[in-house]
Parts: sequence; C-alpha cells; structure tokens
Amino acid sequence: MGSSQGAAVALGKFDAMHTGHRALAAEAQKIGGHPWLLSFSGMANVLGWPERQPLVAVSDRPRVLTSWGPYCGGVVPLQRYIPFAAVRQLSPNDFVKVLALNLKVSGVVVGKGFRFGYKASGDTEALQTLGAQYGLKVSVVDLVQGDAKHGIEKVSSSSVRSALADGQMNRVRKLLGRPHRLVIQPTGNTNILQAERWKFQREDFKNQPPTDGKYVGHVRMMLSQGGSLQLPFPVEIEIDSSGILIHTNSAAVTDPPPSTAEVLIDF
Repeated sequence: MGSSQGAAVALGKFDAMHTGHRALAAEAQKIGGHPWLLSFSGMANVLGWPERQPLVAVSDRPRVLTSWGPYCGGVVPLQRYIPFAAVRQLSPNDFVKVLALNLKVSGVVVGKGFRFGYKASGDTEALQTLGAQYGLKVSVVDLVQGDAKHGIEKVSSSSVRSALADGQMNRVRKLLGRPHRLVIQPTGNTNILQAERWKFQREDFKNQPPTDGKYVGHVRMMLSQGGSLQLPFPVEIEIDSSGILIHTNSAAVTDPPPSTAEVLIDF
C-alpha cells in the first residue's frame, strides 16, 4: 500500500468523499507529491455516537479515489487510518509531533474551521504555528462555505446526508461531484422475483440509500462467477422500508440473473 512518509496528508473524516474532500486531496498533491487522506477509525465507538451507515461503502472507496486522479496531478490518492482512541487525548502540540516525528509527513492540508487536539482545543492558526516549529508545510483550504443568496450550498458530509434524506439526488450529485452509488451485497434473504423485477433486502445495503420513494438509476450487477451484467439504460427503482425493487424493463434480461456478488446502483 505504500507509506505516507515524506508526503502531505489531508486530515478529516472523509465519510462522504465530496468535492470539498477532493479539493483537500488536490492541495495535498500540490504541496507534497502523492496525496494521502488521513482519517481516524473508531470515532463513533469512542465518542458514543450512534452507529449509522456510511455514505460511501467501504468497497467503493477505491473507485472514488481513482476518479480523483485527474484533480490530483494524475495520481490516485491513498488513505490511511489511525485509531481515534490512540490520539484522542493528545494536545495540539503532541498531535502535530505524531505527524512530524512518527508518521514523518512533509505537510498537512485541512479545511477552514478544522479543529484538532484534545477537546478540539487546536485551530488552523495553531496548526500553522506548530507546523512551522516541526518543519511541516501547512495549507488551509477555504472550502465552499455556502451562499444562500446565490444558491451556493456549504459542502459537507452533513449536507450530503440531508440531501439523501430528502431524496434530492440532483443536489447530492452536485455535492459529491458524481452520482451517489448504493452498494448492495445480497445474502440468502435476497428475493429476485423475475427477469424484469429484482428485489433486494434493506439489510444488504452497505451504505446510506436515498429516502423511501421512486427514482431512476443506472444498475450494474457483479456476478459471483465473474463478470457483470449492466442494464443498458436507466431504470425505475423503488425504495421502501423492506428494501429496494429494480424494474429492469430490459429486453436484454430474459431470465432471472445468476448468483450475484454485488449490485451497484448510481442515482
């Protein structure tokens, strides 16, 4: 997987992998070569936050990072996780020391308003001061903050979740810079009704779906024996409390699909 030593790292949770996160990765490439995203695992468990589905399925993150290559000097960003419990109580100074002396990174990129250190006691100004002390390049990126008068929305993971909860898929696509992809890994409870109607259970969803309702999306089915089945045009999709129903409406699908490893739906 390589090492982040000598590279610049972008700091954040990166749960939505939205256009703001992409901008951080692009800046990391500019100041430090191959860009890395540095995230913290286990935050919800340590802080007692309720568990919720990710916005991007774990298996889909490499695809998204690959799509960022053109924005990052033609290289694909990499991602590294540090257990949150291991750094939670570090002072701002000790946290920056970990970056400089333990991880040996060359630079740090954060968004405007970033906080770090125990009880979020460090801000971007402190990061710049400490970075200078430890020989780190520090870049603070002014992400889109929102402008209601001109119809510009603040780019954040919370705004992506809100748009999904409202079923506003055009808004989601704008925030992400790509369609939202729902990943489904079918289990034994999967019920494929017939060639023109495929039903999958909600417990098989690997990331957050749009709210219940009717949508149009592009569907690809990854087959257990290898290969895939791509529906040739957008189809109607229904989501409800039990799961998702895909209306294939496709003359190319004459039989129920064979054993399925994964279903990918782009909204």
